[in-house]
Amino acid sequence: MDNIFFSSSININFGQGRVKELGDIISARNFNKAEIITDKGIINASLLDNIEKSLKGNKIDFKIFAGVEENPSYESVKKGLDELTNYKPDIIIAVGGGSVMDTAKAIAVWYTNKDRDLFDIMESEDKKHIFPVITIPTTAGTGSEVTSWAVITDHNINEKVSIGGDGMEPLLAIVDPEMTVSLPPQLTLWTGMDAFIHALEAYLSSISNDYVNKIAYLAMEYVVNNLEIVVKDASNLLAREKMLLASYLAGWAMENVGLGLVHGMSHQVGAYYNHHHGLLNALLLPYIIEYNYPACEKKMDDINKLFKTGNDKDLAESIFEFYDNLGLNTEILIERRDIPCMAKMAVENVNSKTNPRKPELEDVKKIYHRAFKVT
Repeated sequence: MDNIFFSSSININFGQGRVKELGDIISARNFNKAEIITDKGIINASLLDNIEKSLKGNKIDFKIFAGVEENPSYESVKKGLDELTNYKPDIIIAVGGGSVMDTAKAIAVWYTNKDRDLFDIMESEDKKHIFPVITIPTTAGTGSEVTSWAVITDHNINEKVSIGGDGMEPLLAIVDPEMTVSLPPQLTLWTGMDAFIHALEAYLSSISNDYVNKIAYLAMEYVVNNLEIVVKDASNLLAREKMLLASYLAGWAMENVGLGLVHGMSHQVGAYYNHHHGLLNALLLPYIIEYNYPACEKKMDDINKLFKTGNDKDLAESIFEFYDNLGLNTEILIERRDIPCMAKMAVENVNSKTNPRKPELEDVKKIYHRAFKVT
């Protein structure tokens, strides 16, 4: 067996109702002033009610920044940084999906490294550790609650930039399935597919190992067995629990061995057209499975066994049937003129470096044409 390095240094409080313990947790760590980073959807869904009650019960001052975008940009992170600088809290609480948690981590690492630009921090060997962040996911998808990375859009070059590495991990994650019950079916579906694809790409990564494979495969199994349930019955807390387990197990896996071409390509479309990340991943997945199959046949056949149709169809066909059962049939338009630039950036993207098959520029262009409607 090859030598294995696996890193995981984040404490996780998992279970129904755990979010109500937030004030006790913060107080026990001697934090007295918190900045809550979230978005307007979380506020409108009343998901901060128990959090505010818990903080007030422990006499912890707090302020809310709700300026997070669906695909967070440099500009929105800068606004959050300015808010944090003015308020001067001693801890950040990120309540939301991947965009919220990525924004919070980007703000936190920029706050402790204000002598350099956000996009320069990743390249800095002497960067200071992230300001303390507690993550509370409201979706089962990104796994951002346990990773040391954030994806931020740079509109100057129309690209989603990954920033992170050592020192970017959150202090603590509170993973409570009750926080995901109000998520609409469509977002439950898209974020759930994001979790599945994180696990799949980690499993197929060119630098994967036996330990990661076990974790990633279990995460995929949880999604296949539970995603349809939570899409159709939002109140099923047991299935919601399994989806959250899938999300953070997949997050652990990708943290250690990277992702692949699905993310390398979807990040470009997200930067250009501002569509939901999980949806873009899902639309690309079957075609990239077909492209990668020659490089990892055995692993893909093993993944296919998770699906009821796995004995009769190949993995790409099983994925399409899975989508039919879930009602995933969205079509997205992209412009022909953007494909050459997006394809070039996709090939060079950090996520593509661990794809099991080395992506070629012309092949990536063809996949864009197959996965999206080109105008």
